[in-house]
Amino acid sequence: MLELAAQAREWGEERVYYRDPSGRMRFLPACWTSMTAPDPFVLIAEGRAYFRFVDLIRLQDRLKELQSMNMPANNPGVKENMPQALRK
Repeated sequence: MLELAAQAREWGEERVYYRDPSGRMRFLPACWTSMTAPDPFVLIAEGRAYFRFVDLIRLQDRLKELQSMNMPANNPGVKENMPQALRK
């Protein structure tokens, strides 16, 4: 358990600050802690829904965008970045 030293809004996000064992000030996003109110979606869904509707719509839009990209058939879309020594 960490002892709260401060709480503030920095760079557009709520943060909680604590001191590590050496005394140095550290922070975590407040949403990673119990310091913020529970997400209303999580409360209402009660474990029955894994995805938010708006996120699914955004995913669908992104998939359509990716499918519309003209990629050559021999291009898997991922750049190989493996050292020569590890290649078969």
